[in-house]
Amino acid sequence: MLESIVEATKNFCIHQLRCTPNELESIDYETELYVGELEVITKDNEKYIVYVCASKNFIQNVAFAMLEEEQSDDETLYDMAMECTNLIVGSAKVIASKKNVDFDIATPKVNFETLKNKDLDIKIITCNDEVIAIGMKKV
Repeated sequence: MLESIVEATKNFCIHQLRCTPNELESIDYETELYVGELEVITKDNEKYIVYVCASKNFIQNVAFAMLEEEQSDDETLYDMAMECTNLIVGSAKVIASKKNVDFDIATPKVNFETLKNKDLDIKIITCNDEVIAIGMKKV
């Protein structure tokens, strides 16, 4: 499932932000990021929390691409982080279903926090030198 979410994230970078995504090996876990999270439930009733974590500049780039806002307020950035999470995981659901992996998703919520002390399976991607990290853990 994580592979489908990473693929959807890369597609989001390419098609929405018009940038070439690159994978990184690590991230500073003390940096504050917009952390979108939502619950995923598989057809076998396994539950996971998916985290879509992005730098403020990444989310501002999303706001510019979608709203043409060069400088968004905090409320708009939270909305864009939530929309970004929803679009990526929704797209991942379609990608995964083509591989016979089906799951349902809940409504995302967003916080501005660090990833410190979160035990996650995580993939880190850059787009225009800004970070978006995809994490997942079973609950």
